[in-house]
Amino acid sequence: MDNELRTYAKSDGAVARLRAFNRIAWVIANAAQMLMWVAVAVTAAIAVILIVAAMKPGEPFAVSGDGDAVQTIFGDSDFHLSIHPTVLNTTFNAVQSAQSIEWLNLALALAAAIATYALFALTLREIAGMCRDLSSWAENRPEGTPFVASITQRLRRMGWFMVAVPLITFVLGAIAIFATDRGASISVGSNAICVMVGFIMLTLAHVFEYGLQLQTEVDGLL
Repeated sequence: MDNELRTYAKSDGAVARLRAFNRIAWVIANAAQMLMWVAVAVTAAIAVILIVAAMKPGEPFAVSGDGDAVQTIFGDSDFHLSIHPTVLNTTFNAVQSAQSIEWLNLALALAAAIATYALFALTLREIAGMCRDLSSWAENRPEGTPFVASITQRLRRMGWFMVAVPLITFVLGAIAIFATDRGASISVGSNAICVMVGFIMLTLAHVFEYGLQLQTEVDGLL
């Protein structure tokens, strides 16, 4: 009896810690998700501003002093918008010379940024949902295990979202290389990390799926 009481006490302590860490993770995931959606909206707004500015007469664009960014110029105003066309480890070479801009590369950089932020936001949404599912399990622990279909599906979606991020930037970078004079610079770094994290999540999805199958078999026997 004493051993059973100690086992239950340890189990309750582990579940309490899970709930505490789960709440923190849920708050962080939701806050980060909101920031990513804000980044999507801001990047889309920048794209619209570029289109509107490009329709104005004269030369509303210039190259920054360091030669790495494109700046929008609005009349005699001191306000300007700088755009560094680098997404993860892919740099779209949008600057041709002191006053020459590769517009296709700039558009590809903005498209890559919007897609990257959106996929990160979707991944964070799934993380927040998984935290919610784990909290639900912790509150109804006698009814089952954390190996549930919803968490398996969320892990699988997170994995594919993370794998898709570097693939999209790579494809858009390849388009820039073959379709423009300036091309793009593609390196590993963050791209490899995204792929690695994606495959880890896909592996965890298979683990949870296997655990769910075992749980179903045990429930059938009982």
